[in-house]
Amino acid sequence: MIHALISQLSKANLLARLPLMLFLVMTGTATNAGSLSTVVDWVASTKRAQKIEQITADFVLDSRTLYQDVAQWYGLPGIKPTNVDSETLWLARCIYSETKNPMEMVLVGWVVRNRVETGYRGRRTYQSVVLDPYQFSAFNPTSSSRFFFSHLNERSNPAGWAAALRIAYMVRTSDATSRPFSIRTRHFFSERSMIDRSTPYWVEDHKPVDVREPVDEERFRFYAGVA
Repeated sequence: MIHALISQLSKANLLARLPLMLFLVMTGTATNAGSLSTVVDWVASTKRAQKIEQITADFVLDSRTLYQDVAQWYGLPGIKPTNVDSETLWLARCIYSETKNPMEMVLVGWVVRNRVETGYRGRRTYQSVVLDPYQFSAFNPTSSSRFFFSHLNERSNPAGWAAALRIAYMVRTSDATSRPFSIRTRHFFSERSMIDRSTPYWVEDHKPVDVREPVDEERFRFYAGVA
């Protein structure tokens, strides 16, 4: 199957299609692919070999990263207006309020899921976690943006919202082994968004955790074990 796909691609558009080929291999859609090296070896024969080799090396070959790349560039089926439940909506609203970067959305989403699964501050649903006062700034009682984010729904269409819905659904339904940090990681701090506000006390008392994916620490740092 993968060989048939490759044969239909011109060398001119191969670079744009590489994420899709990687996705087919890693998810098992291309059952006859043999191995990822089949694709990479073929790519290496083009004049763009050096550039593509670097792009390939930069991929974190796991389902979460590949899902984001392909969802962003091609769109993936699986979440439609008819199957977006309330809890997925609240998670999507939260991650969309914090960032429009897909990788950061995933990490913030897992922080919210960790709070739900550990019953942090007595909250055990996504809605109650997101609306917990003074936990997520866009949903604070005095926030001017609270109405906008609280009323985003499955038919809303601001830029990046469709990706937030897909990522929220993915985070909610992923196996626990996909967790990018421990289940005790329930806080994050964004230095850039807190320039004119006081830094939370726990930032000084705790060391940021390591995450599986690279993240700009000036934008987001994640913390475990905060009471």
